[in-house]
Amino acid sequence: MCDLLRRLASDDEGQDIVEYALLAALVAIASVAAIKTVLLAMQTTYVGWNMKAQNCWQMPPPGAGSGC
Repeated sequence: MCDLLRRLASDDEGQDIVEYALLAALVAIASVAAIKTVLLAMQTTYVGWNMKAQNCWQMPPPGAGSGC
């Protein structure tokens, strides 16, 4: 039993696969976080533009100018 544990502890076969899997997981998590941040910024910008465009279609109060 001790022989098996020693052999497993010193064996580094498959180490590269584990490292690449951890790296891929890290890249995936970072990508999801970055995409969520970009989507939130895009949504905020779009909502702002949409509100400004909707306000241009409303009749401005008398003496307020053109509205846009």
